[in-house]
Amino acid sequence: MNRNRKAVSLICFIISGLVIGFSVCACSQTGAETTASESVTAAESSSESPSESTVDSVESEPEASISKRSELGHILGFENCYAESENTGPDHYYWRIFNSEGKEIACQFGFGCDSKPDIVITDIDGDGKDELLSNCVYGGDGAERAYVFRSRNGVIEVGTINQEKLQKELGITLGANNYKVNYSAEKNQLVFVNSTDDQERVLTMDDLIFEEYTPGMF
Repeated sequence: MNRNRKAVSLICFIISGLVIGFSVCACSQTGAETTASESVTAAESSSESPSESTVDSVESEPEASISKRSELGHILGFENCYAESENTGPDHYYWRIFNSEGKEIACQFGFGCDSKPDIVITDIDGDGKDELLSNCVYGGDGAERAYVFRSRNGVIEVGTINQEKLQKELGITLGANNYKVNYSAEKNQLVFVNSTDDQERVLTMDDLIFEEYTPGMF
């Protein structure tokens, strides 16, 4: 009787060992399959264009962190530049431009209805060198502004309207909501609009004040 019990116990022990061994092998195989699948996915992503791979990777992220990358090429004296746009909150957008070394050379933001700041690369002063412009909307007070980025002797500068100059020439006091500044693609110029009478004035570079751009200033 004891022998039979020992035999049964031995058989059960062997069967248990086989089951455990099979489970370990199955788990190992599943892990290998998962790793291989991830590798294929990574390889496929790396073969896509940068913008496509970024869009795919952020589809499952919260809206407040959605970002996209766009290749811009040669701008402001730098080669292989690219822009990264980011939705940092409801109707709140940022874009930043980097050179090939990953250094930020321009940035702008907007918020509220139709607030996505755009990026325009064009020569507005006729010197044969492209500037970078952005139309921005600030939904808090409805202000519309345009900014000009340019390169001077390797230094990136950003220009905004010279309020003091325009106030003297127009005889008005400029507030947040009584004027607009936008880039007009039709005129290829910045256009100032006096909101009190809707009178337009084409701006020149002399109507702007430039300062060296530093990351974090916007």
